[in-house]
Amino acid sequence: MNQDTKRNKKQVNVLIIQRILTHYRIPFFQKLSQSPMLNITCAYGKEHPQSSLKSIFNPSGIMTKELYNLFIGPRERITYQKGLLSLINSRNYQVIIAEFGPSIISNIIALFYAKKLGIKFIWWGHGIKPLSSKLNIKLRIWLANQADAIIFYAPEQAEMFINWGFTEKKVFIAPNSIDVEKIIPLAKIGDFENRNRILYIGRLIPEKKIDILIHGFAQAWKRLKPETRLTIIGDGPERNKLERLAQTAGIFDKVEFTGGIYDMEQLAPWFNSALVSVSPGCVGLSAIHSLAFGLPMIVARNEPHGPEVSSLQENINCLFFPSDDTKILSEMLIYLFDNKKQWEKMAGAASMTISERYNLIAMVIAFEQAVNYVLSFRHIF
Repeated sequence: MNQDTKRNKKQVNVLIIQRILTHYRIPFFQKLSQSPMLNITCAYGKEHPQSSLKSIFNPSGIMTKELYNLFIGPRERITYQKGLLSLINSRNYQVIIAEFGPSIISNIIALFYAKKLGIKFIWWGHGIKPLSSKLNIKLRIWLANQADAIIFYAPEQAEMFINWGFTEKKVFIAPNSIDVEKIIPLAKIGDFENRNRILYIGRLIPEKKIDILIHGFAQAWKRLKPETRLTIIGDGPERNKLERLAQTAGIFDKVEFTGGIYDMEQLAPWFNSALVSVSPGCVGLSAIHSLAFGLPMIVARNEPHGPEVSSLQENINCLFFPSDDTKILSEMLIYLFDNKKQWEKMAGAASMTISERYNLIAMVIAFEQAVNYVLSFRHIF
């Protein structure tokens, strides 16, 4: 959508800064763009050449501005977005919402430039990531205190910052979600007997530890139904290595590599024929994807998980196994395939988790409330 589209004068003009615009984030920004209170522009750039995530340009239903991303060091260690300060200097925006990460130095500059111009500034992000250094934690706390408000993905992160002295009324929670409204009518709940698939969905990168899943499946498959398959949905630099591993383990004919699939209707048959979804490394939005389809999860315990891990409840909708322990992973796979009652209980809990806590409307409301707060509107949501 063209940036010059006529704006509703009663709406608040909000600039949202992202490094890239990924396929899974588009439904949220489309929903947010329908807010009667907010007039959203999303500013972002192109992905790093080595990134497995791609930036989507000219998405429908979203006003956008393109920035020029400069990456310094390996794996996006430092990012600077050229063109951002010019957007802020245009004074077209009353509120700026930026990705909360000290490595994006243009966002830090934008914070102080916005303060100078009297533009309200909101951070949005994870808070403190697992394995963060003490210096990184101190920097994040300091940056949080410079902003007018902060939107976290998970209540645990919000509580952590409040305990460190951050003003509670400046904290908002937008549980990270996908468009579950599209999933619910596609999901086929139950049908234990006709499920013969173990599913992984996500990027094929080292942090996801898909090799652990292949090894675990190799140890378990002889005790599973003969038609059981391990299906790996996603793309990334590890694919060739993982295909060779499956061949070496003697299970290549039982492992399916589909490549990246992003359309919900195309994903539905894979989810609806799976018995369990596995995250052998750090878990992210795949947790919301899986639970929305009524699919229990098996997840490695000691990994730098994203905030979505808070959606997983041990022995309720998920089983946790010790990181890198392929033997216990294989035993858990066998256990779920052998225990219909336990699986049905966990599948029902998975669906309930999403219906109660995770949806795009909840995210939109949190953003509206945060903007409402920083501008001191009297309107109550």
